[in-house]
This record gives sequence, C-alpha cells and structure tokens, in this order.
Amino acid sequence: MGKNKFYAFLCMVVMAVSSSFVFSSCSDDDGGGRGDVVTVIQSDDGRLYDGTLYYDYVSETDRTVAVSGSAGDCVDLDVPGYISLNGTVYTVTSVGIGAFNGQDKLVKVDLPQTLALIDDYAFYGCSSLSSISLPSRVETIGSFAFGNCTSLAAVTLPDDLATIDYCAFYGCTSLTFVTLPSRLSYIGQQAFSTSGQLREIYSYITNPADGNYHANSFVDIENAILFVPKGTVDEYEQLSPWNKARLITEMSGR
Repeated sequence: MGKNKFYAFLCMVVMAVSSSFVFSSCSDDDGGGRGDVVTVIQSDDGRLYDGTLYYDYVSETDRTVAVSGSAGDCVDLDVPGYISLNGTVYTVTSVGIGAFNGQDKLVKVDLPQTLALIDDYAFYGCSSLSSISLPSRVETIGSFAFGNCTSLAAVTLPDDLATIDYCAFYGCTSLTFVTLPSRLSYIGQQAFSTSGQLREIYSYITNPADGNYHANSFVDIENAILFVPKGTVDEYEQLSPWNKARLITEMSGR
C-alpha cells in the first residue's frame, strides 16, 4: 500500500473508531464572563477541577496545565487563561488530547491567548461548531484536532502557527475558506480533507520551498483558488501540493 493510500486509510479507520468514545465536556451554563484567573480544587486522582472544567499538569515546575475535559454537554465553552490552586497560579497552555471530543452541541468556543497547543482530537467530532478563532500564540494543531467538525465553514489560522499535523481538519465537509499564516512550516498528510468543498486558500507563506508541506495535505485543492503573496506565483506553481490548485493568483495589494 502506498504512503498516501495508507494515510487515507488511517484517517478513515481512526475516525470510525473514535466515534465510539465519549469524552468529558463543559456544562450548559458555562460561558463568557469568567475572570482571567479561576480557582480550582485537586481531586484524589490528581486532576484539577473548577466546577466545570478539568485540568491536568503539563509541568508543575513551570506551572503550566492543559484543559483536559469537562463535566457535561454545553453550547458555549469558555476556557480561562489561568487557574489558581491554594494560591499558586498556573497558566493554561494547551487543550489536551481528546478534551472536548464528541461535543456535538458545542457551537461557540472562547480560548485564552495563553494557548500554544491544540492537541490531538481536542475538538474531534464537534459537529455543530461552525467557526473558531484560534489565539495568536498557538504554534501547533495536532492530529484530528478538528477532525469531523462537519459544520466548520472557515478557518483563519494564527500568526505564530508553525505545524498542522496529519488529518487535523479531516472530514470538515463544510470548510470552504482557509487562511495560512506566514510562519507555517509543516502541513501533514490529509490535513485538509473537505469532500471537495474547499474553494479559497489564502497563503501568506512567502517562501513555500522552505517548508515541509506534504503532497496530499490538501486533498481537495484542485477545486480551490490559491491566493499567494505578490511575486510568488511562479514558485507556488512549481511545488506540490500548491500546483494542484485550480488557479494560483496574487493577493491584491500584497
């Protein structure tokens, strides 16, 4: 089996298996308006809990944590940037693996500017999530992080983003618009698979030859117009996956 076929097979198998798991999620009355620092308690199993969301230590030395789940289904999700345990303040730097997996009622997500990582399966299967604004400091989006988010229509990725792992947006069948930041240096296999819906890609990457962008990272790029920085059309036309786009053209004024 070729590498591309293997990744496609892997994506489909993992999506099928993952649909049988249910992870913790936040409660309906959670939402905007919570303070920047939220007080938590520590349970017997070592997890931190603020009455709505759970957290796990990333590094006790560095005083960093990941939001790792929640207590019940919700429509709105509001993640604080800091939590306090017995007077010690910890920074929320990531959304943990599978933290909100399967939250099919989740519509709105507010994430703190302290985040650097959206980990694997973080929002997998959040089928009602139609848009999301990712904090500017996020550097990595993990595998299947937004997999099967079937209502997600547009994604503007943050300026500091460097890595989009394989299948990160696999199965996002409503996704028509993507903006790629200039610092993005890696896009994994099958990262964007939209069942042919992707129509516009705005890439601010000025030197596409310097990055590692898998040939089939955009499964449906042949249906899309690729907008690129001024003076880079020729370079994009020589490189995969970019040269598979329906049309490559310069962004106006850039």
